[in-house]
Amino acid sequence: LTWSAAEVLTVSSDIMPATDAERTFQVFVRLIAGFIYCYLIGAVCNIFASMTKNKIAFYSNMDNLNSFLISKDVVTLDLELCGSLRMFYRYGHDFASGTEEMKEVAETFSPDLQGQLAYRVHSRWLQHVPLFMGTNLSHQFYIALARHLTTCIFAPLEHVIQSHDLANCVYVIDRGLVMAHGIVKRPGDSFGEECLWSARGDIIRGYCVVGITMGKAHVINSNILFSILNQPLFRAESQQVRKRISYRKVQALVIAFYRLLVQGSDELTVLDGCAFVREKLDFVEVDAMQRILHIFRRFYQQVHQYDQVFNIVASNQFVKFSNHVLRVFRIAAKFKKLIMRKRTN
Repeated sequence: LTWSAAEVLTVSSDIMPATDAERTFQVFVRLIAGFIYCYLIGAVCNIFASMTKNKIAFYSNMDNLNSFLISKDVVTLDLELCGSLRMFYRYGHDFASGTEEMKEVAETFSPDLQGQLAYRVHSRWLQHVPLFMGTNLSHQFYIALARHLTTCIFAPLEHVIQSHDLANCVYVIDRGLVMAHGIVKRPGDSFGEECLWSARGDIIRGYCVVGITMGKAHVINSNILFSILNQPLFRAESQQVRKRISYRKVQALVIAFYRLLVQGSDELTVLDGCAFVREKLDFVEVDAMQRILHIFRRFYQQVHQYDQVFNIVASNQFVKFSNHVLRVFRIAAKFKKLIMRKRTN
């Protein structure tokens, strides 16, 4: 074993060959050991040579993170937190791989070339944003918008949006899944469009968006979007986008009003439901509130009337379904008896 290790590591050994056969065997062993040693050294050197500046910075920062967690005794106090931090940093590095390097390179380009590069990178998903679908926007508008885009990386069960946050940006999912308004948002979907209902930026979100998986989202700042639309160069684009914003605003208001009516109809009586609606819409004027309550009373009556009809129909359908299932089982039992008789015969 000592002689084998010495031959592989190309160092001298106290065991010397005594015959010609042993000398010949030692020559071949040293040649094979030399090839193995050179291969190992070359493989290690290739690993270090293939590491880019970004990978070296990643491993260095990961080592610094581990050293910090160990020095502050976080590893023993909260092991789950340490795992979440390492996972977030690793996935964040994968999602943003090459982005920082390209930012440094892109800063050396002219503003026109920077805009064209940003358009080629982001145009594929920008044109499929629900706010811009069905419009005929120019390349210059997309270029101006793409130059001001940012990204947001989120972890599982992390709040991308808090209910008390100010609405100042729109999110477009690039990777991962999030839960917004009880709906799972997939790559290509957007959320947070209520920031466009008012150019003042004084709207409170009022809901939470939670990440389901690790992911990344593109962020469109509402102030930057309105500043681009206010430019004289994009007057035609401004009309189209503002028309889409008005349509989405009316759609969101109708959906919110319908949800309010549904929540109020869950109350035991019409008076309780009216009190619930009046509490939620305390900012509405008296005349408008009377009209809303009139609409709610009609909605409440229809809902409960449909519930009664549905219960009757559902009970009848259940009886018919159960009778049908019993018939199927009887036919199957008869068919099984016939097969058993044929086998016995």
